Amino acid sequence: MAPRPIWPRSALRPLAILVVLYTFDTALIGHHYWSMNGMDRFEALINFYKNISIMGGFLLLYLTGGGKFAVDRLMSRD
Repeated sequence: MAPRPIWPRSALRPLAILVVLYTFDTALIGHHYWSMNGMDRFEALINFYKNISIMGGFLLLYLTGGGKFAVDRLMSRD
């Protein structure tokens, strides 16, 4: 008998949206480059856009789903 997946496939999309919202809040609260100057502004800008990129990855996961390499699919093979 195959082990059960950690997260069922039905929970993947709501969790992806939850992580997108969390990452967006983190970007706004933690990396407010618009109120900084000099090198601090540059470093915060890089980290802000890093968080935006992470959000894009999770939005792609939301749109496409787990797909062929989903953990629950791999674990259910006999």
